[in-house]
Amino acid sequence: MLEEVIKAGQVALSKLLYVMGSRAKESSSTPLVDQLSFIKETFKKLINHSYIKQCPHVVPEPEADVQVPIFEEKTVLIPNLDLSALVTQIEKGADCSDLSEQPDAHILWQLNVKQFHMELRNAMIIAALERKFKPFVDTRIFNIFIDLGYVRDPWHKDSAPVSFYDLKSELSRLNGGEATSKNLHEHLEIIGACNSVIFQRFLR
Repeated sequence: MLEEVIKAGQVALSKLLYVMGSRAKESSSTPLVDQLSFIKETFKKLINHSYIKQCPHVVPEPEADVQVPIFEEKTVLIPNLDLSALVTQIEKGADCSDLSEQPDAHILWQLNVKQFHMELRNAMIIAALERKFKPFVDTRIFNIFIDLGYVRDPWHKDSAPVSFYDLKSELSRLNGGEATSKNLHEHLEIIGACNSVIFQRFLR
C-alpha cells in the first residue's frame, strides 16, 4: 500500500482501492469487496498513526490569478465509499478516469516522510540506550520518555519534560512494569549518573 502511495505521490483512497483491488482480484480467492474493506481499514490505521497525511487542496477561484492551497487544521474524514460500486468498476476493467465522480476524488493523501524519519531516529536512540544501560535499567523507561514527550510537544527540539508520576503511572500499565515502578528512583539514579547527560532533571 505504501509503495502505491509513493509511486503516485498523492492519491485519493478510491483510486488506491481501485489499483490494489485490480491486482488483488487475480491473486486471491477472498471476495473482492472484503479485500477492499480490509485495505480501507488498514489505510485508516496508517492515517491515525500519522504515516499518511492529507494533502492541502485547492479550491478553484476563476477570478484568481494564482490558486492557493488550503491547509486544514483537521484531517477530513474519509467519505463512505461504495465498495460494491468500486468492485463493479474493477470487474468491468473501467478506466481510472471513471473515478472522478467518487466522493473523495478531491481528497488526496501522501506519505508523511517526517513520521518515518522520526520512527527511525527513535529506534536508533532506543537501541543505543539499551546497549548502554541493560540490564541495570528497565529500558521501557526510555520509550515512555520519547512517547510522552512527543504527545505533549511534537515540535520541541528536545524531548518534552516527563514527570516522575507520569513514568510510574505508565510503567504500572505495562506487563511486568509494577516492579520497575516501585523502584523507579533507583533506575533514574543510574540514568542520572551517566556522564553523557542524556537526560536532564528539571526542578520546580
